[in-house]
Amino acid sequence: MGEQISATSPFRPGVYVWATVGICILLGQGLFRLVPWAIEGVLGPLAPAQRALLWLFVALNLYLEGYRGFQLRFVPRVVSRALHLATAPRVDTWSIVLAPFFAMGYFHATRRARLSAWIVSGLVASAIIVVRHLPPPWRGIVDAGVVAGLGYGTVSFVHQAIACGLTKTSPADAELPVVLQPSKVPVERERGSETG
Repeated sequence: MGEQISATSPFRPGVYVWATVGICILLGQGLFRLVPWAIEGVLGPLAPAQRALLWLFVALNLYLEGYRGFQLRFVPRVVSRALHLATAPRVDTWSIVLAPFFAMGYFHATRRARLSAWIVSGLVASAIIVVRHLPPPWRGIVDAGVVAGLGYGTVSFVHQAIACGLTKTSPADAELPVVLQPSKVPVERERGSETG
């Protein structure tokens, strides 16, 4: 955590920008699609119990999705992976082309990071399908909470991506497999240097 990139590492700003802006586009697309439903949920006619549930769900999503999910977990790992991709001595072309997906951990990641990326994506896709079928005002209530958490997470991501891009400091473990971590690759002993 808090790893400073060495002065000898190349920094490819275009790769870093593509990785981070690509993620912002994905997050922004989700916000863009949900905001109208969230506005309807907030401004629509609601019973007092529904209005209380709306604000409770918004508060829960700000904390659970925005703060705990995004700010503490997703953002540091993704920014670290984007920074690794932009500073690694050797990077394959497909990792650069798919930089936002590399940064999110869909490939060239530890098993835990890959599983997390795919499982969370599956759960989000499933939730989208279920929420689309909710009748008003429930869809608006759910979408208001999701927009609050996703908006918080997006702002947190942009802030940390800019800060880390300027300082070239990794905020967390990039959760890379050993073969992509030059400092952790086992070094073979030279023959003849063994004692014993």
